[in-house]
Parts: sequence; structure tokens; C-alpha cells
Amino acid sequence: MKVAIIGIGRAGGNVLDRLLEYEKGQEADFIRHGLAVNTDSTELRRLSTVPETEQLLLGESVFEGMGTLHNPEAGRTYFRDSIDEILAETDKVSIGQIDAFLVIAGLGGGTGGGGAPVVASALRDQSVRPVYGLGILPGNDEGERMRVNAGRTLHPFVDSTDSAFLYDNDTAQPGDGEDPPSAQTSVLKLNNEITTRFGTLLSADEGDVQTDPSRGTDVAVSDLIETLGGGNKPDAAKRTEPNDGGGITALGYAAEPPVVDIARSSGVLGSVLPWRVSVSQATDRIATQIRDLVRTTVREGMTPPCSLSSAERGLLIVAGPPDSLPRQGIQDARMWLESELETETVRVGVARRQNAEKISTLLVASGVTESERIDELRAISSDIEYSDDVSDFPSLKGITDREEG
Repeated sequence: MKVAIIGIGRAGGNVLDRLLEYEKGQEADFIRHGLAVNTDSTELRRLSTVPETEQLLLGESVFEGMGTLHNPEAGRTYFRDSIDEILAETDKVSIGQIDAFLVIAGLGGGTGGGGAPVVASALRDQSVRPVYGLGILPGNDEGERMRVNAGRTLHPFVDSTDSAFLYDNDTAQPGDGEDPPSAQTSVLKLNNEITTRFGTLLSADEGDVQTDPSRGTDVAVSDLIETLGGGNKPDAAKRTEPNDGGGITALGYAAEPPVVDIARSSGVLGSVLPWRVSVSQATDRIATQIRDLVRTTVREGMTPPCSLSSAERGLLIVAGPPDSLPRQGIQDARMWLESELETETVRVGVARRQNAEKISTLLVASGVTESERIDELRAISSDIEYSDDVSDFPSLKGITDREEG
């Protein structure tokens, strides 16, 4: 899928930076344009892969390059007033070059949480391409204010997109008995996990990719768009009513090396050395491994944690070495997954990667309506009061006066 990515705030810019690095390292080609937008000049300077020409510092006279102090209302107000400047940057990419926009932001911050819904909504109003979101939810160790912000900004963000992925920072937290990582290590691990999931997803239609052989058609961008929603949009100039938001999308991932090398089992030595398994045995073992990986993806790898039975549609992509993707394992995994999602709208794709060292399973579950983590954040934002006063930024008063006038 070819995308134009707008990374907003610190988290959004960092994830964009890592995705550009991933794309280069994997020799992939899915980012047609990348723009980092921030109110904090220091965070922009820390980006190593996003070119300076694709970095936009907003509100320098208002925020003095120091950010919004975790105030989403300040971010929302300034982004609404500056939306033409942002859209002028996104207009640098031709609509014919992309399949979708992807707006990335940390929802616990003021710049990301306040600004991302404004940008996504504006893109959606003017573009015939789908606008998807990736909202990063703060972990329980990141402070009460950030969790309250996320609870408040989550709903506007989801509603402003055709579908919104939500990545829960607690997914990257250590398990029982593990030592907590340093802040720098934790951020690095988080960015790596997000990059792996979304790099795999966005590059899924590149290279030697086929759908489940039982279907007999190739995986296409349309598979992802039909799963997420946002396709078949009318011409922007003729649109008279806003589209309904596509809702929340959960993303699951698991990967491990093949338990056996089928290619070596089928060679000459495989037929004469007694300790080598037969092709049939190797295929059965890999098929079992794929089924187990899909179960691991569902049970442990979904973010945000959710009830899959509440999802409307699903897309499973199984990727790995060409000889390690037997049809039977994929078909069995699909049947099991359909029962978990309680829907027959489950697409399954196979991505054969010549240089892959692992088998990976990626599950996209869209239209999710039940998630205890989301309910928790919304409850916190309702129970705890934080002022949305923008008096810390006197220069915003003129903007708010114009909006109210």
C-alpha cells in the first residue's frame, strides 16, 4: 500500500522516522511522502531520517518552540488556525501516487492529541483517498495527565478517520518477573514493535505475495482497504455529507523461525539421512506452527487488547520463506480465526519472502467495539478533571476569539 504519512507531535514524528528507516532497510517502497509536524523544535531536530525539508514547526511565536505543555486544547486551537499551511505540505504528493493517508500521533500529548484529529478531518474532507490513523495510547506508567488526554482525544481521533489503529504502550511493558527497562530502552522497544507491525502491513502487497491458494487471487491493496473501510468514496467536490468514521482497528503480530527447513527435507540428503524428517513430516510441523502462531497473535499479540468477537472484518497475512508456508496450515488457521471473530468476512493472504528468516502472522481486526483498555481510558478522562484553559499561551487568545466570534 502506497501511503502519505503525517507524523504529528513527538510520537508521530518518531514513528515516521523509524518507518522510513525500516523501508530503506527492507528495500521496500510504501511511503510516497512523509511529513513531521510539531510545535517542539527540539523533537524535530532529533529526527534522523525525515529530511529537514519535510519537517514543519508550527506556532513558534506562540509556543516558543517548546510544545503545548500537554494541553490538547492548545494543539487543537492552533492546528485549526494553521490547517491551510499543513495541507499545503500534504498537497506536495499527487493523489494518483498514493492509496491512502496515514496520520500518526501520540494521543496523550497536546500536539498529537489535539492536532491529529484536526489534520485527519481536513484530509478526509478534501481527499478521495481513505484517511487512516495510528493513535498511540500512553502506558499506565506515563502519568495521569497523559492518560486523561488520551481518553479525551481518542473519540475525536477515531471519528476523524476512516479507521483508526490504536497501539497501546502497555503492550511493550515487561512481563511478570522482568526488570523494567530504562525510559530510552522502553521508547526504542516501542518504536521497534510499531515499526515491525506497520512496516509488515504496509509492505504486504510488495514482492511475491499471493492470497490463500484456495482462493486463487492475488493480495491487493483493495483487500486492506475493504477490511479497514474508506473505499468507494465519492468525488470530494461532490461530497455533501461527511462519511461515518470506520471505528477502531486492532493489530496483532507474532513471529518465530520455522521449526524445520522443508527445502532441506526435500533434497537428496533429506531422503538418505535417517535423522532428517520427511517432506510430509516437515510440512505437518510447519502447518502446526502456523496455527500456533495465529493463536499466539490472537491471545497475546493484539493491540489494543480487545474482544475479537466484536470485530466486523479481519485480514490475516502470513509471511515467511516460500517453502515454509504450506496451504493446510493457512487454511486451518483461517477456519479457526473465523470462529474467533464470529464472522465469515476474514481475508487471508500469503506473503512469500525469499530472504525472510521467520514466519510471521499479522492480523488486522477492524470495527472493534469491545476493549477494556479503551473503556478504562475513557473512564479516567471522565472521572479526573484537567483544565483545557489555554491562558498559558496568551497569543492563542486572538485565535479563540475569532473561533467564538
